Amino acid sequence: MPAARLAPVTRGLSGLLSGRSLKAGDAMWTRRRSRLLFIAPLVALLAVASYVAVFTARVDSLIRDLSNPTISVRAAAARKLAAMQSRRVTMRLMELVARANSADDPSFQGAYLALLKTGPAAVEPLLKEPYRRGIDLPNWVPFHVSRDPYLKPWDCEGVLWRMGPVAGPPLVRLLGDDDWQVRKDAASMLGELAYEPAMDALADVAHSDPEGEVRSSAIDALGTIGGSGALEPLVSLLKDESRDVRATAADALGTLADARGVEPLLGALKDKDSLVRATAARSLGVIKDQRAVLPLIAALKDDANNVIAASAWALGQIGDPRAVMPLAVVLDECGNANARWAAASALGLTKDPRALDPLLSVTNHGYLADRSSAAYALGVLGDPHAVDSLVVLLSDADNNVRGAAADSLGRIGDKRAVSPLARAFANEKDDQVRPALAEALGLLGDTSFLMELLRHPDPSAKSEVIRAIGRVREPAAVKPLIAILSSRDESLTEDAAIALEAIGTEEACKAVEAFVHADISEVARNYKNHIRAGAPRTRLLLILALERHGTLEMAEDLLRCERPRYTSSGHLAWAVRDWADRHGVLDELESSKNSPDRPKWGRAGDL
Repeated sequence: MPAARLAPVTRGLSGLLSGRSLKAGDAMWTRRRSRLLFIAPLVALLAVASYVAVFTARVDSLIRDLSNPTISVRAAAARKLAAMQSRRVTMRLMELVARANSADDPSFQGAYLALLKTGPAAVEPLLKEPYRRGIDLPNWVPFHVSRDPYLKPWDCEGVLWRMGPVAGPPLVRLLGDDDWQVRKDAASMLGELAYEPAMDALADVAHSDPEGEVRSSAIDALGTIGGSGALEPLVSLLKDESRDVRATAADALGTLADARGVEPLLGALKDKDSLVRATAARSLGVIKDQRAVLPLIAALKDDANNVIAASAWALGQIGDPRAVMPLAVVLDECGNANARWAAASALGLTKDPRALDPLLSVTNHGYLADRSSAAYALGVLGDPHAVDSLVVLLSDADNNVRGAAADSLGRIGDKRAVSPLARAFANEKDDQVRPALAEALGLLGDTSFLMELLRHPDPSAKSEVIRAIGRVREPAAVKPLIAILSSRDESLTEDAAIALEAIGTEEACKAVEAFVHADISEVARNYKNHIRAGAPRTRLLLILALERHGTLEMAEDLLRCERPRYTSSGHLAWAVRDWADRHGVLDELESSKNSPDRPKWGRAGDL
């Protein structure tokens, strides 16, 4: 309760009780003062109770308004509740959000908006209350599945992320909380917010917090925020006594992707612990600096398999031809399946003709997993001399090998594969392999098989086919895809809309605009505002806008607009990467950095 509201009552009672208004020696006033000493606490209690009752009634009324179907009423109630800056109100709002059945529930939208507008005052309860109440369910459980009356920790973090930089100062203060879990989450959220003013505080936590998990979260945050100020503390942490801290620092240097971190990482490549060495190797692969090639080749002879696998992966990312023969030795001689898989993938990425024979050798007599990885790597390598061996793999006993062979034949684009692929399609029974075969045929110019699969009864298989049609841009599929737009399966309708937009004929584009009831060109022009609004179905509109008017900058913003931990998955991220792959800018997209200047999902506060 605000103290200002009770100040007049408090001052009046204080004067009476102190006797300042009484005449000295006056017996009558003395008796009255004695009575006041008894009555005053009751008056104060009644005043407080009255105010609490009025306050509670007011809150209850506004809470009811949050469920109003009219957006303006919900928004007004949210603003008024937020202005109260009350912990009790914040807890009521958290309860309301957690009890909602879905994000379309008006009460959810109103309460969520009120939490956002409450701002810094809501940060501490949002971060601390879930743990005080012992709520810690698996991260895959969405908030609306459980009827527990309080938000789960990951939902609270989502609210904080949408608050943006205003949540930064209270989160910095929470780095000193008594609860190590709160400190850990505060550090993690500061990293997700890319809150640069927290760099010094995070560096202190990374060096001195007594809990290893808190230190690791602070180190991750330093790498995510980036900037020149992160390099020095991260490099110094490579010499920490804790193995986990050293490994986390090595990983953060990869996230930072600063070329000045190469030399310290090369030093970490000789760390006494294999986890640190493997993490350093992967970070060197992320940075892709030529100085790392020879040390990584040497690391292929490490005693630890995880170091060999990480070094092979890193060499593939760098793509230096000097690594071809050492990688071939790993593929042929290493006893670890993960290391052999990494070596096969890396050989394909080198694009070197000398990689062909080692990969072909594995497809002829390798283990099942090796055949699959080698088959896929041959497609990445893109050498037409691999066609005959890949055709043989279309009859392999394993469905993963057959699917990888089909994918690679489509990538290579050699017309000699058309007849074998058609025969394989006629005999194939696996619903996961058939779309891969049909897509490969589509890439080679024969889309009749994709059209046949468009009638597949299984929604999952049909979804794969629709996406494949979008990739090969088959105009004959326009009318069947338009028919799918009327399906009740939302996933299929969205896939069909994206495929139609990729095909791009006049009929297809008109059908898409009629389906989404929006001007796609307007969405493309103002895509940053649409990201900030985060309205329902916005993701679909943004994907369609990218297909029609996409640029690399737009793709980077779309990929980085959601919370960092969710960027690598989800329909939006998949569609953006698919667009970049088709337009030959996937490497540039993946190397783009997160930044506070990029538009963030839902940061406008409008639900």
